[in-house]
Amino acid sequence: MKEIATIPLFATPLTIYEIEHVNQDKIEETLKSVKYKGIDKLPNHSSISESLNILNNHENLKGLKVKIEQAIDNFSQKIIGNKETKLSLTTSWATKTEPGESSDTHKHSNNMFSAVYYNYKSSPIRFFKYNNETNMEISPEKYTVYNSNYWDITPLDRFLVVFPSYLRHSILRNKNKNTRYSIACNFHPTGDYGRGDSSLFGLTFKSVW
Repeated sequence: MKEIATIPLFATPLTIYEIEHVNQDKIEETLKSVKYKGIDKLPNHSSISESLNILNNHENLKGLKVKIEQAIDNFSQKIIGNKETKLSLTTSWATKTEPGESSDTHKHSNNMFSAVYYNYKSSPIRFFKYNNETNMEISPEKYTVYNSNYWDITPLDRFLVVFPSYLRHSILRNKNKNTRYSIACNFHPTGDYGRGDSSLFGLTFKSVW
């Protein structure tokens, strides 16, 4: 038997970037100073910033915002292969996860791409397989992208994780002694995009935060 090729058909891309030349101390200072509100979806749930527009509202985060926007453009054009399209920031917020806390499983609706930035190494984020069309399962000899129902990523310093917004994910329980901080944000195409009867022209939106 001769194996010709294995094709990761209809794969969901997730790209990890290392963000260079940012002031980590200033970013951390901002993350610790913003006001947070609790989420009551489950016991010991992580909390999020009261502001859902922190990348625009804090001077210490302006440089980081530019680099995230560059990564989103790279993800859309170079990784996925889309035409050049204006992708605009819709929401951005900080997440605080104290020791022993975690988050529920969720997705970011009404957006195309999402990103999460980690200033320093932290506890993992878990992504879940969303398109499991069978209830048949054989116990894996080793876990791969083909047989796993979830995939964990342990962020390192200045990591940015970019993924389609429909991809469900959760913050795993923080087993460290330190508080885990991250910055999450969403992007949606604006202006003209699409083709044929699926075209949209001059699409805009206005943030309410």
